[in-house]
Amino acid sequence: MRCKRINTRRIYILAVMTCVWASTVVAEQIPITVNNPSEGAPITLGIPFAQGTLSSPDHIRLLDKNGVEIPAQINMVTTWEPVDYSVKWVWIFFFCEKDDQYIVEYGPNIRKMPIEGPKIKIKNAQRTGQTTMVNTGPLQFSVSKKLGGFIDDVLYDVDGNGIDQEDTIAVSAAGRGSFLDIFDDQGLDQSTAVVHRTVRERGSGPLHAIIRLEGEYTYERSDNRASPFVIRIHLYAGKSYIRVFHTLTYTGIPDKHEILPGEHANIALSADSEIMDDSKSIDSAWMKPNDQIAATGLCLKYHMDGEVSYRCGYKNGPWASPTTDEVYRSESPTAQKMSIFQTGPKTDRIPPVPNSTSEERIDGFSARISADDATIKQMDRAEGWAEISDSRWGIGLGIRHFLEEYPKEIVFDPEAEEATAYLWSPRADPMSFARHSMERDQGMISNFAEGVTKTSEVVFDFHEHGRSDQEIKQTMNYFLDPPVAHASPETYARSKAFGQFAPRSEKYLALERSLDYKFEWELFNQQWEPWYGMFDFGDQKNNYYREEWYRWQNNEPAVDYMYWLQFMRTGETKYYRAAEAMSRHTMDVDNVH
Repeated sequence: MRCKRINTRRIYILAVMTCVWASTVVAEQIPITVNNPSEGAPITLGIPFAQGTLSSPDHIRLLDKNGVEIPAQINMVTTWEPVDYSVKWVWIFFFCEKDDQYIVEYGPNIRKMPIEGPKIKIKNAQRTGQTTMVNTGPLQFSVSKKLGGFIDDVLYDVDGNGIDQEDTIAVSAAGRGSFLDIFDDQGLDQSTAVVHRTVRERGSGPLHAIIRLEGEYTYERSDNRASPFVIRIHLYAGKSYIRVFHTLTYTGIPDKHEILPGEHANIALSADSEIMDDSKSIDSAWMKPNDQIAATGLCLKYHMDGEVSYRCGYKNGPWASPTTDEVYRSESPTAQKMSIFQTGPKTDRIPPVPNSTSEERIDGFSARISADDATIKQMDRAEGWAEISDSRWGIGLGIRHFLEEYPKEIVFDPEAEEATAYLWSPRADPMSFARHSMERDQGMISNFAEGVTKTSEVVFDFHEHGRSDQEIKQTMNYFLDPPVAHASPETYARSKAFGQFAPRSEKYLALERSLDYKFEWELFNQQWEPWYGMFDFGDQKNNYYREEWYRWQNNEPAVDYMYWLQFMRTGETKYYRAAEAMSRHTMDVDNVH
C-alpha cells in the first residue's frame, strides 16, 4: 500500500489562521453609559450574563470609548447554579473618566490587564483585642476591638513622603466613635460603643474594598438594652476619602403600655404559648413614648494646628426649587464650634403630619449655620457637607440625603477637636416610636418598632490644604450625588437574569406612555408631599382619597422591583434613585430585625 505525503506547511498555515480567527471573532461588547459623569468618581456597575455565555469573570475587561483598556476590578457575584456554573452577575469597579461612554468586552480569549499603581492593603484581625489595619496608599487607619466603635489612628500622607506618626490627622473618640443615645423619662442615656468583629466583605479587591464592623452599643442604665450596629467602610486605592454606611438597630421599648402574656395574636410565638386576644385593648399607653432616639452618628477627634477655617454648602431659594448653590466661609480662622443643621416638618413623622395641598407645597424645611449655637445664616436647604482646614490639611464631612432624611447635622468643635456627623441630630426632638392612635390594624393593636433599623451614608474626605470650593464639592458629590452607570437595556433583557422583559421601544407607544405616566405620577407625589424623614424616605403612599394620602406601601407589591426593571428598560437615573431608596427603606424599616 502506498503512503501519501503529509503537507505539513499547509497544516501549519491552517492552524495559524484558525488561531487568528478565534482571537478576533469571539469577543463580545456591551455598551456602557455613565449618567452625570465626574472625573475620578468611583463607580460600581453590575452586569448580568445569559446562562452558558461566560465561564469565568477572568474573561472580562473594560475599555474607554476609543477601545483603550482602563483599570478595573471585576468580582463574581453569582452563577447560574444549580443549572450550571456559568457566570450570572459580576460587579465591575472603576474610576470614572471625563467621558460618559465605555465598553465591557468579554469572551473566552479576553484577558484583563494586571492592575498597576496603588492597591488596598488590609490586615484583618479576628481575635479579641487585636487590631485590623487598613492602607489605601495615602491613607492608613486601624479598627480596634475595644472601646471606640469606629476607626482609629487615621494617618494621612499629605506630603507624599511615606506615612509616619507625624501624619496623624485623627483618632477615635474613645467609646463614642459611633453612638446611639437613648432618651426616656429618666433623661439622656449616652451609649458606649465597642467593635466585636471585622470582616472583609464580598466585592473587595485591590481597587475597592469593604470592611464590615460589627459591634454593640451599651448603656449605663440597666433598663436600656444593648443595641447592635454594623458599619461598612468602603476603601479606594490611592484615595484619601472613605465612604461609610452606618446601620443602627432600635432595641428600645417603644411605648408604655402594660406588656401582657400572649400579646400579638397574629404572630406565631411557639406551639404551647399563651395567645391573648388583644383586639379589645383599651390601654392608651400604647401612645405614650418610652425609649426614644436622642442622637446617633459618627465621630472622630481630629488634629489641627492652631485656628481653623470653615466652609459648608447650601442652596438659595425654596427647599423644593432652589435657585443657586452657595458656599459659606468663615471670614477668618475660627475657634468657634461650627454647625450646619437640617430639619423639616415634624421630625418624628408621627401623624398628624402636615402635607402639601394639591396647589401649594408645605413649608417647614430649615437649614441653619451656627457658630457656638448662635445662628449665622438660615435657609431652607443645605447641601449636606462641611469642611475645616488649617495650614497643612483639612477634613471634609458629607451626609447623603441630608434634606430627605432629616434631621441631620455636621459639627466641627475646635475645643473638643471633634468632627461629628449626626445622623439624628440632638438639636431635633427625640425620635418617638409610640403609636399615634388606637386605631386597629387587621383587628390588632401592636407596636413593631423594636428591631427597626436604619442605614445612613457618610463620606470622610482627608485632603491637603488649599483645596478650592469646586474641588471639595466634586469629591463630596462622588457620594452625595454620584454618577449612575448602566449597560444597554438589551443587555439586561437578553441575560434573562430578571426573567423576560422588553427594553423601552417605539413599537408600543401607548403602552410606554402608560408606564411612564404611572412612574412619573408616583415620583411626583413622593417629592410634592413630600414623603421625607429619616425613617420614611424611600417609601410611598398608595391610597388618595378626598385630597389626602393614606396607607404606606411598605414595598408589599415589590414596588422597588418595578423601579429596578424600569431603570434597566430605560437607563434613566431617576428610576435608579427611586429604586435604591426604596430597597434600602425596605431592608431597614419594613423588616423587623
